[in-house]
Amino acid sequence: MLVLAGIAYKVYHTSASGIPLGAKLNTKKFKVLLLDIGVQQQILGLTISEHMVKETFDLINKGSIAECFVGLELMKHQKPNLQPQLFYWHREAAGSNAELDYVMQNNKRILPIEVKAGIKGQMQSMH
Repeated sequence: MLVLAGIAYKVYHTSASGIPLGAKLNTKKFKVLLLDIGVQQQILGLTISEHMVKETFDLINKGSIAECFVGLELMKHQKPNLQPQLFYWHREAAGSNAELDYVMQNNKRILPIEVKAGIKGQMQSMH
């Protein structure tokens, strides 16, 4: 219902094995991107104005907020007359946790996008 109301967008899993990315998407595997960071913050019970004045901004949810922000920006910069094409990838092997936050197609290239909210991170999924 949230997708139909335009409040959320489904980011589908793709195998990213070729172009177009949507040819190998799995409609049963998706993550939901809320189309407003303020709505996401309310759902998480956050009052960001309190945290913005702190010297250290160490929230457990900052990764999901950063991922939402990047997803919204990627959608915003696509052609306005077309439905946004945003996918994600994760390794489907048992016991694996490799994931790319977003995968996009740019002409004949596949662009992997990994979002990090902090200064640490190895981005092993990119490799």
